[in-house]
Amino acid sequence: MRKQVALVTGAAGGIGFEMAREFAREGASVIVSDLRPEACEKAASKLAEEGFDAAAIPYDVTKGASC
Repeated sequence: MRKQVALVTGAAGGIGFEMAREFAREGASVIVSDLRPEACEKAASKLAEEGFDAAAIPYDVTKGASC
């Protein structure tokens, strides 16, 4: 997955976070998104601490205006 970007919604915890981590392990840059801003930032920071390229973009995918 080199030079790929994975956008994972609901990635602040649970299955979403593990999906983001797995994409990162495969070499993708990961955008972590969630409707909880602090949790989103924390998840991206955790991935970055593990040496992965990760960024946080908090938003609610159910509301078009926030996208």
